[in-house]
Amino acid sequence: YVKVENAKVENEKVENVKVENVKVENAKVENIKVENAKVENAKVENVKVENAKVENAKVENAKVDNAKVENAKVENAKVENAKVENAKVENAKVENAKVENAKVENIKVENAKVENAKVENIKV
Repeated sequence: YVKVENAKVENEKVENVKVENVKVENAKVENIKVENAKVENAKVENVKVENAKVENAKVENAKVDNAKVENAKVENAKVENAKVENAKVENAKVENAKVENAKVENIKVENAKVENAKVENIKV
């Protein structure tokens, strides 16, 4: 069991690390590269991510509840076996989307532009 408090680590390279049951408080980490790390029993709370860019993502068997998406641009997306409830989408542009076996309930879509979409077996 390792407990690290008030640590500052800069310009470190860590490879092939296995970490279990670690508690880290008030750490500042800059310019770190971690390869082949295995982390078990991690608990992460109150994470805020801003201005994230995700490219070429594949999502399978996702369940999304109470999601609000604004000003989203999605291209070349393939979604399989998705269940979406209580979603509000505004100003979305979707191109070349294929949706199969989707169940959508209580959805509100405003100002959407959809091109070349194929939708099969949908219950609305």
